[in-house]
Amino acid sequence: MLLEEMTWEEVKKSIQEGCLLIVPIGSIEQHGPHLPVATDLYSVHEIAKEISGKVNALVAPPIYYGYAKSMRAFPGTVSIEGNTLVVLVRDIVKEFIRQGFNKILVVSGHYENQPFINEAVEIAIEEHPTSDNKVVVTNWWDLIPTHVARDIIPGEWQGWEGVHASLAETSLALVLKPELVRTDRIVDDQPEERLPYEVFPVQSDRLPRTGVMSRTKSSSKGIGERLKNEVVNKLLWLIQKEFS
Repeated sequence: MLLEEMTWEEVKKSIQEGCLLIVPIGSIEQHGPHLPVATDLYSVHEIAKEISGKVNALVAPPIYYGYAKSMRAFPGTVSIEGNTLVVLVRDIVKEFIRQGFNKILVVSGHYENQPFINEAVEIAIEEHPTSDNKVVVTNWWDLIPTHVARDIIPGEWQGWEGVHASLAETSLALVLKPELVRTDRIVDDQPEERLPYEVFPVQSDRLPRTGVMSRTKSSSKGIGERLKNEVVNKLLWLIQKEFS
């Protein structure tokens, strides 16, 4: 159930029943010529809604914006500062804890958000240091073991580094938001080189002109279904383990 569609009395009742709250966080950034700029948000929001239908959980209004400076060379990418994301997530989590939600699952669909979300949750919990409060943070891809990813995704598995706008994200989008995938615009691409370090300021000429970071043409609904099912099952396991 979506919290934003509920009345305050219904929210109060859910809190009294010990309901889990899921907070989806994404980003607004380019995802190639074939995926919408809100792809990172859609992936976790749609999965959160599916989870809420399987357990006693509410889905909080999602946080669309994130830290996405590496892609600012592309129109449509809107990055907020890291400290802004920390304050935003901290305040939202604090407010939910203040109201009485003591089981909160934060699910992120955007890699660069991770350190800022962790810091935000640490601060929020420190300001409400009771044994009843627990917040768990995860990225959807971190729930998929390497051997499972190698089995689901055909060809040589090189890790999640090159996932952006490519086979995994496109396959997932074909299942979760098929109406928004421009299938006639799917292309394979990659950076000229992958460096084991970061260069600042970000050199946009080192990014593929399409914004696609790896092979994409072999994307399919079959792969997307397997990825989605794996994430859903692992989230259900996580909820049972941490919030039972």
